[in-house]
Amino acid sequence: MKIRKGFVSNSSSTSFTVYGICIPYGSDAFKTAVDKYGDDIEEVDLGYIKYVTGRDHIDDDIYLGLYDPWETMQDDETKGDVIEKVKKLIRELHPDISDEEFRTFEEAWYNG
Repeated sequence: MKIRKGFVSNSSSTSFTVYGICIPYGSDAFKTAVDKYGDDIEEVDLGYIKYVTGRDHIDDDIYLGLYDPWETMQDDETKGDVIEKVKKLIRELHPDISDEEFRTFEEAWYNG
């Protein structure tokens, strides 16, 4: 049996999971990120973490974190290891983020 672990998309639906933070559309952090990286923010190579945009692309909230986190986790890592690594890397870019802002985000929508 073939198991797909990456991004799945077809003509009717789209979804993703990210562990990290949500940067609300129009917020100062949103403006800073878009000013720094432009409209192709998802293409920016940040290494372990990345920006992910919602259904409306740049006219919606953006997420910063580990894409598909629990599938990306290595065999020798714990969930706690992944969480701490993501928090450290995000705080290098956005130092004022509180622990309460970190969580797993799941987004899905119908493209019909």
